[in-house]
Amino acid sequence: MSGIFGILNRVGKPVQPVLDQMGKAMALKPWYRIQSRAVETTVGLGQINIGVFCSLPQPVRSLDGRHAIVFYGEITNLVDLQQRLRSIGSRCDFTQTADLLLLLYQAFDREFVGMLEGFFALALWDGDRRRLLAANDRLGLVPLFYAHYGDCFTFSTQVKAISQQPGFKKHLNLTATAQFFRFQRLMGGNTFFEGINWLRHGSLIIHEPEQNSLRVESYWDYDRIPAENQSITFPEALEETCRLMREAMKKNLQGEHRPGIYLTGGLDSRTLLGFASRMGTRISTVTYGIPGCRDLTYAARLAKSLGTDHHPFPQENGLWIPEQAPFHLEVTEGFTTFIHSHAAITLEPARQWMDMNLSGFNGDQLLGSRVVDHFPVGYNGLDEFSYLSACFHLFNQSSVWAGITEPEEKQMYLPEISTHTRDAAYESMRAEVMSYRGFPSHRRPT
Repeated sequence: MSGIFGILNRVGKPVQPVLDQMGKAMALKPWYRIQSRAVETTVGLGQINIGVFCSLPQPVRSLDGRHAIVFYGEITNLVDLQQRLRSIGSRCDFTQTADLLLLLYQAFDREFVGMLEGFFALALWDGDRRRLLAANDRLGLVPLFYAHYGDCFTFSTQVKAISQQPGFKKHLNLTATAQFFRFQRLMGGNTFFEGINWLRHGSLIIHEPEQNSLRVESYWDYDRIPAENQSITFPEALEETCRLMREAMKKNLQGEHRPGIYLTGGLDSRTLLGFASRMGTRISTVTYGIPGCRDLTYAARLAKSLGTDHHPFPQENGLWIPEQAPFHLEVTEGFTTFIHSHAAITLEPARQWMDMNLSGFNGDQLLGSRVVDHFPVGYNGLDEFSYLSACFHLFNQSSVWAGITEPEEKQMYLPEISTHTRDAAYESMRAEVMSYRGFPSHRRPT
């Protein structure tokens, strides 16, 4: 996975050797490009990419050399941001997006993060104020992990770059373990390691190494979505939705990157393909599955009807499992179930036909930056206990493949482990869900 990484310490140890180790750990394939530099003796920033997005040299420094930034992702409102800089008389010339972000920081301080639209992770060192800012996008589409232990603060878009560092103590996070077996997903800021946190969506980290202080602030959440027009009719809502979809597709189809779609019988991929085809764009499509399954069958029909460059991957037998399991685990770091691992067989060959995958995303169905299903409307009127009980059943039994039950959980863990995992999944879910309880019902990500 492409992304960013970095390390800061207070003890004067050079950071470049650690940066080199982090980049090496994140390079999953030979074509990964690693860029890292110690911007000061004890401050190091790095970026890794596969040569498609954000491949120009990083870290980027300001003209005066006092600020440095690493960035991965795509900002979709660059024109608006340039105009905002011009409106205050600031220069807005830039070679790459990271340059523009530095200009925005110098003009608007940390408030610039809330101006960004798109998917991204970034980290910026301010040598004047002696602080590091790190942020992710509003939906947390690019994961960002961080750890603060002893005199060291480190961050990365892959956990392995942090967990392998000298001085980090590897201890299994039992709450995360309980969550995963119960819900097949992690919630909140949990990872499988104690001490490594998953940055919540729409958040900003502020670290001041000389004070060894760290705080995390939310710059965006679902309650900040503008109120919709309650009087709008269904045909009007449909027309506006189509307009927004066309605009989004137009933005994504600009430039020289070759677009592709992982085409299934699902609604997301079919909708995206329909819009792209109407815009006259040549699309490559990929589908995988057991021969004769609905995904392969429907995808073939859709691809033929719309004239895509289609590439099916029939999984004739189970040999792909031992062949792809190690790569799947390396890419996902265990954060997703093996149910979804069959996509791994397509990743390397798909590079021949596409540079970017146009994908649907249930952005209004998040819980702690993880995808879940919609709650039934009737949940809104329940008292707190009934509401949480319904949530637990939904996450445990209804939203994905059924998770383990209470009796199964008791049988699975050793007695010394079950003492720590008992009720851990429920209580962590409760804390996460209740953080949204004050939102209007139509604003809750669940």
